[in-house]
Amino acid sequence: RTSLRTVGSTWSMSSIIEPDRMILDPGRMSRMEPVLESVMTDAYRRQRRRTRHSLVYAEGGATIASLNRRLGERRLALPTSGAGNGHRVAGCVATGTHGSAIHYGAVHDAVKAVHLVVGPNRAIFLQPEKASCSPHVSQWLENATGVRTDHVVDDALFHAAQVSLGALGIVFGLVLEVEPLYMLRRRVRRMQPENKQLLEAIQRTAPELIFPDEPTPHHFEVVFDPYGKKKQKSAYVVTHYRESAEGVRFRAADPMKPDMASDHLGLIGDLSEALDGRASTRVIKKIIRKQLRRRYKDGERSKRFPGETFGYTGLPPGEGVSTEIVVDTRKALDALEHIRTALAEEESKGRLLLGAVALRFVPRSAATLAMNANARNTFIELPSIASTESETLYRLCWEKLKDEGIAYTCHWGQLHDLSRGQLDEYFGKERVESWRSSRKKLLPTRIARGVFANPTVDSAGLI
Repeated sequence: RTSLRTVGSTWSMSSIIEPDRMILDPGRMSRMEPVLESVMTDAYRRQRRRTRHSLVYAEGGATIASLNRRLGERRLALPTSGAGNGHRVAGCVATGTHGSAIHYGAVHDAVKAVHLVVGPNRAIFLQPEKASCSPHVSQWLENATGVRTDHVVDDALFHAAQVSLGALGIVFGLVLEVEPLYMLRRRVRRMQPENKQLLEAIQRTAPELIFPDEPTPHHFEVVFDPYGKKKQKSAYVVTHYRESAEGVRFRAADPMKPDMASDHLGLIGDLSEALDGRASTRVIKKIIRKQLRRRYKDGERSKRFPGETFGYTGLPPGEGVSTEIVVDTRKALDALEHIRTALAEEESKGRLLLGAVALRFVPRSAATLAMNANARNTFIELPSIASTESETLYRLCWEKLKDEGIAYTCHWGQLHDLSRGQLDEYFGKERVESWRSSRKKLLPTRIARGVFANPTVDSAGLI
C-alpha cells in the first residue's frame, strides 16, 4: 500500500506528515479570494448584516502568515490563530491547531466549508446543514479545477472534515469566516505559582481575577517556569484585549530574530544530556529563567495586529520539540500538578525540560476529533529545545496522567502517544466511531482509504 502525504510547512512534529513514496507539495496552492455575497445563502447574508463577518476561500497551501497579510490589507482578520504563523492553513486545521480565544474556539471553528479532493476525478464541496454558501460555489470550483465537484451538505461528514488528520482526502481549499480587523493589547503579570487567586483563575478560566480592571480578554494563558522555586514569581499570566483598528494603518508581521542562534541551542541540548553535577543544572535553569523573564515582562505592551501578536516563531527550524496535553478544565489543576511532579522527579536524576509549561484555554468545538471537545478545555504545552531526553520526559508525563486516571488527548501535530483506547476515553466511543464512519463514506473503497492513510491515524486505530 502506498499512501499520499501532503507535506505542508513541515511544522508538525508527529508522524502525521511522515513521508511515504508519494508526496504532494501544496506550496503553489495559495490563492485567496473573497466569497461574493451573491453566492452566500440567504440565512448567512442575514447573519452577516448583524455580525459584520465575511467569508473567504483560501487554498490549502496558503500560510497563516500570508492570510494574515492579505486579510489585513482588506481590513479583515482571522478570529483566532495558533501561536505562530508558519503553518499552511490546511495543515493548521487538519491537526486541530487551536488559538487561545477564550470565547471563540480554535482555527477549525472558523471553517464554514471544505473543498476536499477524494479521488483522481472527484472532489466535494462539503458544508454543514446550516450552510453559508450556495451550490454555485461548487460549480465555480468545478469550472476552475476541471474536477467534478459534488455539493454535499451533511453535519457528520463536515464535522469529521474540520479536523481531518490528513486522512479524508486532499484539502484543496477552505471557506473561512473572518472578522473586521482588530488590534490586541497585551498585559503580563508575574505571580507565585501557588497563588490562590491564580489557581482559581485557572480552575474557572477567569482572567478577571488577575486583572479586575479589564474587560474580558480575547486571549488568556499562564506560563510556568518548570523549575521556579516556591514563593518565587515564576508564573506569568498573559492576556490580550481586543481593541479597534479604526484609523490605524495595517502592518504585516516582521520576521523575528531567533531567541538564540542554532549553535547555542544545540550546545544547550548537548549540555543537558551531559549533566553530571548541580552546577550544570543551575546553568540550564538560569537560562530558562532568563528567557522567560525576557519574553514575558511585567506590564503592558503597545497594541499590535493579530498577525503581529501571533507571528513568526523565535526558534530556528528543527531546534524545537513539544507535546501539548489537553484536559477538561475541571481537571486542569490536577493534571498540572502531576506533570510538574513528573518533571521534578526527573530533575532529581539530571533530566531537564529545556523550556516552559504553558496553559491556554479554549471552549468547545463541534468538530468530531477536535481537541477542544469539552465545554472548557485546558491545553498544557511543554515546548522545549530538542534533546534526546525530551521525548522521555513527555512519555513520563503521559504515563503519570494515565496512572492518575486523568483522561487526556494531545495535539495531533505534536508528539503524542495516542491510541484507540485513549481516544475512546477522552472523546467517547460514539464520537470516534462517527469519525471512522465518515471516513468510510468519504473514501468508500479500501484503496482510497489506503492512499490517504498515515502513521498517526493508523496507530490511533482510526484506519
